[in-house]
Amino acid sequence: MNYDITIGGGGILGCSVAYWLSGMYKANILVLEKNGEVGKEQSTRNTGTLHRPFYLDPQKRKKFAIAANWGFDLWGKIAHEDGLEWKQGGTLELAVRHDEIATLQEYQRWAHENGMDESEVRMYSDEEVASLEPNITAAGALLCKTDTSVNFGSFTQAMKKRAEKNGVNFKYESEIEGINQGRHVTIYLKGREQIETGRFINTAGNFAVNLAHLCGEGMNYTDLNFRGDYWKVDPEFGKHFPWNVYTVPNHPKYQFLDPHLIVRSDGTFDIGPSALFVPTPQSYVDPGTFFQMFSLSNIGKYKRKMLEEPFTNKLKLFSSKEFLLLALGELMHMTKDSMVRRMKSFIPTITPNQIIGKGISGIRSSVVNERGEFEPEAILLDNDLTFHVLAYNSPGASGAPGFAAYMVGEMQRAGLLDELTVNKRKQLADIEEIIASFRNLGL
Repeated sequence: MNYDITIGGGGILGCSVAYWLSGMYKANILVLEKNGEVGKEQSTRNTGTLHRPFYLDPQKRKKFAIAANWGFDLWGKIAHEDGLEWKQGGTLELAVRHDEIATLQEYQRWAHENGMDESEVRMYSDEEVASLEPNITAAGALLCKTDTSVNFGSFTQAMKKRAEKNGVNFKYESEIEGINQGRHVTIYLKGREQIETGRFINTAGNFAVNLAHLCGEGMNYTDLNFRGDYWKVDPEFGKHFPWNVYTVPNHPKYQFLDPHLIVRSDGTFDIGPSALFVPTPQSYVDPGTFFQMFSLSNIGKYKRKMLEEPFTNKLKLFSSKEFLLLALGELMHMTKDSMVRRMKSFIPTITPNQIIGKGISGIRSSVVNERGEFEPEAILLDNDLTFHVLAYNSPGASGAPGFAAYMVGEMQRAGLLDELTVNKRKQLADIEEIIASFRNLGL
């Protein structure tokens, strides 16, 4: 065999898994990345907000909540050691309507249940919001003071360097086209190269479902791709906002549909995103007009995506009137003017003239289950030789080092690492303590 462990996907999660494994075991580890460098997709095409778990349901999303707590500590340590950007400004979550204040109160309880200190969050009345920032209109607000603006691309690079120091190998421009399992795993790369490995770990983000299906795993899941476009805000207007500005989701099942204002770690400001259904996980470029988006070439891509098995999952999802109306409505929100109109519901002073250009575009691949619903929590799948993480979405980058340690614990529990020789190195934290924090809650 060429390698003891091969990790498919060199994003922020894959690099974190490689770091923990190489710090625990004497093993020949390879990370395969289809781009020319790590962290070029989801790990950099995001808001750059290190989220605290105040808005995560401690029952339904407890894995992400625990991971986010660890991520705050571990990324903070890395930022300090490596001199990386760390702009702790916070997030102001708004109740646009009075009936949404109950949700903010629930968030305040969740923050405490998820292990946050009471001093990290504060409630504001409508009068206090107006006094805090006259450009904002809301019935009330919750300020999470410790949400932090960072550059997750830099964090991904920092974790890669730590993994390399532990002896991990990285192979770029390596797109996986096939996987065969026998006594070991054979990975077929584009260009006919083959890699033999003892174990395969799938952390491929937007491509994770496809790789799982190549292994015969997760066949009851499918996914859909949604591109989120951001717009850059004039710094003179943005400087009114020292914190990110979010709103209580209008559609809790589809939270990625609600626009917000982001303060980035470099001091710039964005608004967005849209949530446009796109045919592939790499449809980052805006095709232009509505008619160009549905050109003959794109129609073929949409058709292939919709007909992917299991087809019935998508059929059930698109049978939901709520989802269908929302998806069609997003077609009307592709332009700068339409995004500004949406933002005016809570920042009424914003105008199209304050938008100075297009920001980043990111793609979220949401996993659809057999009920035709989006999976809210990450899914872990394993067999004798492979381990997969699906539906690892927001706040994925925030919790990546904590969640990666949890994954290692689950691989240990499944027996995937039994044949490896333990060779513990000094690491960022005690991985056994991180693993225990998940297991103590029954995970």
